Order: sequence, then C-alpha cells, then structure tokens
Amino acid sequence: MSIDETQLDDRLRASRRADPVVPPVILADLAVATQTAARTTRRRRLGAIALAGTLLLAGGTASAPAIADGVNHFLAVLDIPIGSGTEIIEDSPWVDPAASDFPDFVESIYPDYLVLAPGWSREQVVEAVVGAAANSDGLSQAIGYQYQMEVVASCGWAAEWLAADAVDDESRLTAASRALAETVDWPALAAVDGGGVTDMQRAFADAAAAGDREAVSSWMQGIACSGFGIGAPA
Repeated sequence: MSIDETQLDDRLRASRRADPVVPPVILADLAVATQTAARTTRRRRLGAIALAGTLLLAGGTASAPAIADGVNHFLAVLDIPIGSGTEIIEDSPWVDPAASDFPDFVESIYPDYLVLAPGWSREQVVEAVVGAAANSDGLSQAIGYQYQMEVVASCGWAAEWLAADAVDDESRLTAASRALAETVDWPALAAVDGGGVTDMQRAFADAAAAGDREAVSSWMQGIACSGFGIGAPA
C-alpha cells in the first residue's frame, strides 16, 4: 500500500503527541524506509537486521522500549501492518546497540533453550553478540539479537565438530552432529527466515552428520562466524 504526501501529512498531524517519543528527523527517515519497503516486490528481512542508516538516533540516548513504541506507532500511522510487506517481526522491540544498557538487554533476552558446545558459556555468547553489535550503526529488533545468539551457538558447535573430526573423535563428532541438527528447530531462526535460511541450516546439519568437513568449514565462513570472533580450527 502507498499513500500520497497529503495523506501522510494528515496522519502525522492526527497522531502528533505533545511529547514525541522519536525525534522528527527519525520519523521522516522512517516514512521513506517504510513506504519503500511497502512498494518493493522483493521480501526484505528488516526485522532481523538493522534498517541501515535510516533509524539512527538524532542525538542523545533513549531506552529500548521508548524507541520501540515510537517505531511501532509510526508504522501504524502509515497503515502498514507489521509482518506484511516490511517483514518486521510483530511484538519484537526495537533496540539501540549504542545504548549504555545494551549488554544488559542482550543478557535479558538470552534464549534459555540454547545448548552450547564444550568450552562455551552463556556469558561468552552474550559477549560475542554485544561485541559484533559495536560495528552496527542502526536499530535492530530484539529477535535479531536472539537469532545472532543462535548463530554463535551454532558456530561453537561447528568449531567443535571440526576439532573432533581433526582427531577422529567419534564421540565428540556424534554429539556435535546431534547438536547441529537441533539448531534447525530453534525459534529465532524460524522467525527471521525470509525464505531458504532454515533449509540451508538443515543442509548444513545434514552435511555434518554425513561427515563432510569441507561443507562444515564452508558454512562457518558463509555464516560469518568470524564476525563473532569464532574461527574454524586449523
């Protein structure tokens, strides 16, 4: 759906608050971003990744819930349902990785269902995601950071699989293969999958079960495990 400038002005005027949650410059950028997303024929995963450059804070800081309220309110004003053309994930708040309490927020949404490879801890997973987010310059939804924690856990198991394969440790290989098979059903992966991601994860897990070392190593490179500080064992 698209609306002309007059309709947009009318809706903005009707929704104006005495103390706006989001600075006007962000609303202007959001208007461009959301209208463009609504017109495009390609599916875009805006929920799991930052709206690069368009959702930057105009200055100062704001808490994650306040940002979420403002973004969701504006999308409603534009009459673009969450979860339609924009692929924004419903009920997942927007988060500013530059906020001082961002590490605490990531810790608070840690998926308790994650099964970690030997040598990994909850704290290490959170640190990996927080560290990677330091290079981000926009907002992301919380579900995106939960998905990143799933990726970190998967990368940990892939590294464990490769290490076990290098020394022909069948017991460790079996445990790692089973753990990788379970990653296919992790909920954040399913939530952000715009088409094909789950299938690729399943193919990767199947390759691990089949003993395909080259495929496991390639997957670690393709999913950018190095971005979380996780490299493939030599």
